[in-house]
Amino acid sequence: MLMTCAEILTIIILIITCVAIYRSPIEAVKVGQRLQEEQKNRDAKERLFLNLMAYRRNQLHQNFVTALNTIDIVFHDVPKVLQSWNLYFENLKKKATKENAEEFDKERQTLLSNLFSEIGGFLGYTVKQEGYNPQLYEDNFYRDIELQNLWIEYLKKAVPLFEESIEFYQRLKNQPPPNTDDKKD
Repeated sequence: MLMTCAEILTIIILIITCVAIYRSPIEAVKVGQRLQEEQKNRDAKERLFLNLMAYRRNQLHQNFVTALNTIDIVFHDVPKVLQSWNLYFENLKKKATKENAEEFDKERQTLLSNLFSEIGGFLGYTVKQEGYNPQLYEDNFYRDIELQNLWIEYLKKAVPLFEESIEFYQRLKNQPPPNTDDKKD
């Protein structure tokens, strides 16, 4: 019993259809997992960038330093970001002298701005490299600390006065009222 070309073609199509029916859900799950993984990686990159931007005013804050320390891991697949990070990291290892402090700080801030720009650009954000003045923020930060310390000193002096007022009020409250009957005589 010899098969015709049409029958052979029908059997081949049936086999291909069975394989496709079997493999389609597996491939769909793989594609879904890959999309989830890509979204998770994107979210991690965005969180890191937002942390850097949120704490750029206080570059010694734990969240800022933690974000810097995770750049190698989170952006392992983005060479431009890694290159910019490595330049900034190498600069962090250097120390300024009195003679070059201003130039040194300017270079460090430029490298940090470049890093922000690279990360932001990769994520689709536009980060202004000019106009950000960390010195202004730093001055405000230290001014705020100074004001807080002055306020604490004021409260330290005011609280004893307040406590003395309370004690005085309680003593007055515990004294018997003046005898008004003696005055009628």
